[in-house]
Amino acid sequence: MRIAGASPKRVRILGQEEREGEGVAYRIRRPEQPTQEGWKLTAATRYLCAAAHLQPKFRRRIIQQFAEEPYRAMAPSFGIDPTTVLKHCFAARRQENMRDLFLVFAWIIGGIISAITFPPGGFFVFLALTCLIIVIDRWKTQSLVRSNLLKSNFDPDCVPEPESRQFHRAAAELKQAQESNVLVSSGFSPFAGAGHDVSGWSFALDIDKGKEEFGKIVQPQSFSVSELNDAIARNIQALKIDGLTIEDKLCVNGQDIRDNRKILPDPIRRPVTMLTQDVLQSIIRDPAPHMRHYQHIRVVNWEGELVVSAFLRVCKPGHNLFIEVNYCLVPPLSETYHAIDSLNPFLNWSEWLNLILLSGITAAFMAIFLPFIVLQHTISPFHRWQERSKAKRAVRENAAFNYGSLGSLRELASVSVYRRYFQKLDKEMNMKILERQIFDTIIDFLDAKGIDTSDLKERQTTLLNNGLVVSGSGTIQAESLAVGAGSQALASKVRQGSIRLLERTIGKSASPGQGQV
Repeated sequence: MRIAGASPKRVRILGQEEREGEGVAYRIRRPEQPTQEGWKLTAATRYLCAAAHLQPKFRRRIIQQFAEEPYRAMAPSFGIDPTTVLKHCFAARRQENMRDLFLVFAWIIGGIISAITFPPGGFFVFLALTCLIIVIDRWKTQSLVRSNLLKSNFDPDCVPEPESRQFHRAAAELKQAQESNVLVSSGFSPFAGAGHDVSGWSFALDIDKGKEEFGKIVQPQSFSVSELNDAIARNIQALKIDGLTIEDKLCVNGQDIRDNRKILPDPIRRPVTMLTQDVLQSIIRDPAPHMRHYQHIRVVNWEGELVVSAFLRVCKPGHNLFIEVNYCLVPPLSETYHAIDSLNPFLNWSEWLNLILLSGITAAFMAIFLPFIVLQHTISPFHRWQERSKAKRAVRENAAFNYGSLGSLRELASVSVYRRYFQKLDKEMNMKILERQIFDTIIDFLDAKGIDTSDLKERQTTLLNNGLVVSGSGTIQAESLAVGAGSQALASKVRQGSIRLLERTIGKSASPGQGQV
């Protein structure tokens, strides 16, 4: 992305300049808000690191999808450091494996005692050792979380980096995905990692139609798509929104890249998610129908718990200008991840008692099901090999294999409700600020080129004044309301009594509690 009129051969990133092509390529990141390096210390990263130790199902799903699945693309995780979360998942799995190994030793000791003395004695020794091992395992987990993963003492590097090749390969791929300029999706939405599609708009404008000035029609001036893109980037940057980033993204579906050697050099490996600027610019200049270039305007706030994205695309088919904007939202984390905020740095006597009681109950079940646990550890390498072989065979035999991402690590932990009203408000605020700035920039740019923007101004008025939203639950939000043919929208607050009357007309009232995304 190049800014028109700028001095050549400079790239500006956080105020720094590097040599790269012509013009200034903006990759805007406000230093006041954590960037991708700072995402390692966000609250969202902390919650997911704790979940790696406290929630086995979450841990296993993360390892399976991001370390064991070898062919699908990785999607970026905005607002968190996925490599750090994966490191904690591997550390927690290692502790779980060590616990199971000690349980096997306890079983062997119990068996020896049973053989030497009498069977009931060996069983009780085994049960006592099992209980002790589980108490120690739970205490170690609680101690690690309470000493390193609370708000007051967060240390993301409290666990050592695993030495396994599997982790290092997955960590490198996750890191590349974080810096990616290619989004490979697997479903209908092309915006992998950006969360839910919230809303969007588009319009087409005849750029051969000159504007009227002093009673005369002005001859329109020609312009390039990059000029308009750069003007929008400059003005969005001027908003100085904390957590703002603007990046180039190439969006493509995972079923459409089989024969594309730039994105899929090797059909039996993951797609490439980072292209060089030369390759990216060549694709932008000569686009294919199944690949689209977007400016990704992203705002990350609430310490990584709220990510608002606007994907902007500009193209010139014939003598028309087509512009589309799609808004996406990565909503907050599930409430279950926030449970650690109620913990104290040290266990009190009641928590110790609860830990011991739960360990005793768990020990009884573990004593019964230990043979099955051992069997699972024994066959799991074979099962993973079988799954990899099955996936490899599917890649080779299925020409329409979907290489698209199954979702980012951050998306897997999100829910479809807001935790706080202000989160919903901030989402609306950021979307409306970006929307107005994009419209104003386009209108000013086209006006300066002598192009008639009357239709566009009417569209802007309609879009910005459209404040009535009726959701499926009967909720009504109204900042502007127009009723009847030919009426105009007036920006005013609707009285509470009118809202209640409209709600009764619909037949449902707004339910209190968490707001739906």
